[in-house]
Amino acid sequence: MADIKCEMPKYTRQHVDERAPKPPLADDPNLLASLLDLDRGLIDDPAPKVKAAPAKPLPEEPPRQSPAAAAALAAASEALSAFDAPPAPDNAATPAGEPRKPIDLFPPPAPAVQAVRATTSSPRPIAPPPLDLAARRPLSAPIPNAVSERETFYGFADTPFGLSPDLRFRYHGGSHDRVLRDLTAAVGRRDGAIVLTGEFGVGKTTLCRALVDQLGRRTLVSFIVEPFSSVQELLKTVLVDFGVISRADVVSGRLMEASQDDLAAKLRGFLESLTALQAVALLIIDDAQKLPAAVLGELQSPLEIAAEQKLLQVLIVGEPELATLLRSADLRKVNSRISLRSELGPLAAEEVPAYVAHRLAVAGGPGRATFADAALARMNSLSQGTPRTVNLICDRALTMGYRASAHLIDEELVNRAARDLGLLPEAGHSTAVSLWRGRLVMVLLMLALMLAGAAGAGWMFRGPLMRALARWHVVR
Repeated sequence: MADIKCEMPKYTRQHVDERAPKPPLADDPNLLASLLDLDRGLIDDPAPKVKAAPAKPLPEEPPRQSPAAAAALAAASEALSAFDAPPAPDNAATPAGEPRKPIDLFPPPAPAVQAVRATTSSPRPIAPPPLDLAARRPLSAPIPNAVSERETFYGFADTPFGLSPDLRFRYHGGSHDRVLRDLTAAVGRRDGAIVLTGEFGVGKTTLCRALVDQLGRRTLVSFIVEPFSSVQELLKTVLVDFGVISRADVVSGRLMEASQDDLAAKLRGFLESLTALQAVALLIIDDAQKLPAAVLGELQSPLEIAAEQKLLQVLIVGEPELATLLRSADLRKVNSRISLRSELGPLAAEEVPAYVAHRLAVAGGPGRATFADAALARMNSLSQGTPRTVNLICDRALTMGYRASAHLIDEELVNRAARDLGLLPEAGHSTAVSLWRGRLVMVLLMLALMLAGAAGAGWMFRGPLMRALARWHVVR
């Protein structure tokens, strides 16, 4: 044994570390703190230090870590990995040939581990507390309101009587299909200018969208829904819609101050390029009756381009007063360019029930909401067949029915909805009419008694009649 002890100093610390078995980290809870102190230089390195002769200075190299520091970093990394990883179950399998490590029921103190983290790795962000998913509503979920609850009550997947021009709810009425066929044929013939008129709310915008939906891929469409102040603004919008210029060029670029002739030349050049592609262009101007007469007169320029090249059609849409404007003397040239005039009418009386049933079916209702026949007849008389008015009355009647938990929409609910929308006089107005009728009857009765020849009797009953009239006024 003495000989063995004498031979021990011949081995360096590195040899001892390589040959001696390493105890597991979990058996020594102070090992991490000792390694940290060793790396900081608080504990002397037990390895013998040999003084070397001074040598010539060499070029600076990046600092190297000592074997002790490298060992400390490796141990700290292993400790951090074990600290961050979830604990393995008791029945977890271990690799073959390795002894199973005991479960560390008493982990190292928290300050020591935090100190090792601060010196061996970059700071890690602190994870936020777990969110209470039951108390939070996802951003994509709809906000609960009376409308969504109403749709759930009636079993609808969508709002059946919305006002947006949704092609899913398009009803094939007689006037609608007739006008759509006429417009499709006019576009196929490459007519230069087309005018579509109709009362407010009959479905002109929906009809135009249905026309665009039927056109092929070789027809480029520019749909103008906002009123414009000049033809220059119209041409800029059309060129942007067709992809000839960018919106940046119009707002702040070289075309911001472009003249009408320059813009018209660009439109002509674009239309000429459509010939090789066998394509055409369609310009739809909605609500044209809102345009001033001077702006309508300037439409002569794009209409001339449409007539020249047969590659551009212009569909002008508006209410009936648009036809009156076009017949004026100032717009005689524009009116002469029009090749087709079509008018979209309201729903027929027998189409209103089918229209309501169609929208209920598209919304996905399984029959929980039913409109009585009397309610549909009343709705036809109130709306005069205008689809927009039908939608307004039905939507308001469904809301009132939902509040009353009623699945059958009767005539009374339709009347209340129309009164709420201002389509019928208020209940107080009818009461006032009845009051004046009663007063008139009493006055006429008093006059009849006075003029009947029984002047004495008439004068005798004058007081009671006046008191009755005063009581009627107070009660009513």
